[in-house]
Amino acid sequence: MWRCGGAYFSGLFGSHRESGRTELQRVRALPAAGLVEVFGGRSTNITLRLQNSVIVDDINQTLSDACEKTFMGVMDFTLQEWVSSDIIGNPYSAIIDGLSTRGIGDRTVKLQVWYDNEYGYACLLLDLLKNW
Repeated sequence: MWRCGGAYFSGLFGSHRESGRTELQRVRALPAAGLVEVFGGRSTNITLRLQNSVIVDDINQTLSDACEKTFMGVMDFTLQEWVSSDIIGNPYSAIIDGLSTRGIGDRTVKLQVWYDNEYGYACLLLDLLKNW
């Protein structure tokens, strides 16, 4: 699923739909001595093959419950349409995008998980140090 919004126009690179040639032109146009800040969090896709048949709504409910109980403070679940800029400064190690959950066949599910690589990781390290 592709969403346009948030930091789309403030980042260095555009959508994945742009050609590599356009991206290369942007890189060549950068100032030689300057650094360019790229705004946005990251996302990853996780594909799971399960033993039993799955229903997307049941998977989302199970993940939402786990985020509220077992993984509270570490992982979160959302049904909002997020883009990469929405994740910046979020302390969770992972935020499951419930709107992107997809069933593939009857026993495979695909998840999209958002994270702020720097801030989320730093928060996780602080939590570990508190409990050390």
